[in-house]
Amino acid sequence: MSFSTDGSRIVTGSLDNTARIWDAANGRELFPLKGHSDFVLTVAFAQEGQRIVTGSGDHTAKVWDAATGRELLELKGHNSSVGSVAVSPDGKRILTGSWDRTAKLWDAASGRAVLTLKGHSGPVLSVVFSPDGQWIVSGSYDQTAKVWQAAQPEQVAAWREEERAAVQKLEEIESGGTGAGANQRRHYGAKIAAEPP
Repeated sequence: MSFSTDGSRIVTGSLDNTARIWDAANGRELFPLKGHSDFVLTVAFAQEGQRIVTGSGDHTAKVWDAATGRELLELKGHNSSVGSVAVSPDGKRILTGSWDRTAKLWDAASGRAVLTLKGHSGPVLSVVFSPDGQWIVSGSYDQTAKVWQAAQPEQVAAWREEERAAVQKLEEIESGGTGAGANQRRHYGAKIAAEPP
């Protein structure tokens, strides 16, 4: 589930193949988002609050108008369930993680796939943008999280989770520079296992 940035609405995903928008003040359902043909596994509000992204067991992600519930885009390209979604801080890109072991970066205006991030050996369970939008982090059932440059599919760091079977939830990273060797980033919940030169 996800709150809108202003805290007035909540979106939830369900095993009934829908997502639903709720009034956060009184719990009243505002409207459903119908269009997926399988479970809705993940949901996210864009920061401006005007769009919602959903990911589903039907191998797609969808973008919706948060005011009307109208479907705006369908993001097709994964070969398995889409279990995590994120929207860049500027709202121009969408990130999806899938059980096909990849993450994909999409143009939020056209729905075109821009990058495919390959390197995990298990399902990608969580994805997130850094606050400045320059970095992407993906967490996987393969017990690692990977850091990527958002501008190109280059892995710049790998983290291995030592205490749990999978990295299921990623917190923010803060970029301290634009190069792959920048060492001022702050990391949460994982240990850096490798960083190529």
